Amino acid sequence: MDREGAEDLIYEYYLAAERLQKDSGIEMVRDPSLLAHVLSSFSGTPCAVVTGSKGKGSLCMMLSSILSATTSVGMLTSPHITRFNERIRVGGEPIPDGDLVRIVSGLEPRIKEISDSLPAGKYISPMGIQAAAALTYFSEKRTGFNVLECGKGAKYDDVARVPHRYALINSIFLEHTRELGPTLKDIAEDKSFVITEDTECAFSARQSPEAMEAIRNRSEALGIPLKVYGEDFCAESVRLTSNGTEFTARIGDHRIPGLTVPLLGRHMAENAAMATAAALTIRPELTDDEIRKALAGIVWPGRMEILRREPLTILDACINRSSCGQVLEVMDTLSIRKADIIIGIPDDKDYAGVAEAVSPRAERLILTRSSNPHYVFTDAQAAALEERGIPYIPSPDLENALALTGRDGPVVILGTTSLISDAERLFR
Repeated sequence: MDREGAEDLIYEYYLAAERLQKDSGIEMVRDPSLLAHVLSSFSGTPCAVVTGSKGKGSLCMMLSSILSATTSVGMLTSPHITRFNERIRVGGEPIPDGDLVRIVSGLEPRIKEISDSLPAGKYISPMGIQAAAALTYFSEKRTGFNVLECGKGAKYDDVARVPHRYALINSIFLEHTRELGPTLKDIAEDKSFVITEDTECAFSARQSPEAMEAIRNRSEALGIPLKVYGEDFCAESVRLTSNGTEFTARIGDHRIPGLTVPLLGRHMAENAAMATAAALTIRPELTDDEIRKALAGIVWPGRMEILRREPLTILDACINRSSCGQVLEVMDTLSIRKADIIIGIPDDKDYAGVAEAVSPRAERLILTRSSNPHYVFTDAQAAALEERGIPYIPSPDLENALALTGRDGPVVILGTTSLISDAERLFR
């Protein structure tokens, strides 16, 4: 088995999951208990599990970076930007190819044994396989703490079944309704299952009243302390600059001024405040300077990332209308009235909603596509924009799209993870 073979083994279960969920729904075909024994065998290391609808990965990175000041930290996130190895990290460094291949090869017989015994219509979660590989690697590296990102939900998610002392819930909005339920209440209730009987403390971002009610109900039913944004911690004096987002974190009665994350948006300051609150609960000995240094050094591609400053070029994995508010807020705060906006979102995502939301702020709206052949981009996108009366410039790829910009003015690139990968290759 080589690296591609290791990835193919995991993707094989992604394809099965997608097919079966379309037919039967997530609760009918997922069974987190299938890999529970494998995952629970790694329960000795303290752990935090993160869920939410957006910003899970950046929250994981922030928490991992802060905790790394005091211990070795393993981190599992998804999806990746350029290579699968990015999903599994220790000390911020992706797992090497050789270790990934060796570990997945070692897990394969156990996975196949479980898979072969399943009745028709059931499958092993690919998230569970990733988690098993990650936890094996973390165990080998003797990490002192692990931070794990859930998949779409938590109730039927294998990662949420990994014994964990801390649960973090980022903002929840309407998403994955086929798998998690048709209403915001349904989705929040599913994600609230990240709080388990083993949890010592849970943290929640700013939430809608419905989502907050579901989270509070879960924590109260299990008797788990819950720390909430705006009550127990928050970001104050938030200011966006071309260097990133500056703010003061308030954690209880303690304030940490002079914090900066090299990512743009008020939501990034809020994510960092929650990561700081959790980190200080986990490691109270952390100093303000250690937290400042950790947050200032974060690199997290495609999350309101500043690719360059002259001309200012911002990159974000925005694929639906609901995420455009954060993009427009950043433009407003930086006094960007108009920008060249490049959109590269596949047919099965909300490309039309994004184009509609940002077109009034576009000097030029450039419609492009990613280089990844697994993502579908067709002429239906051009037809949809024409039907809505949205002017655009077609472009075959991101490099060409950048050449079509005005060169001097700001550029905003919005798109799927494969477009983010293209951007990272071009700029780095």
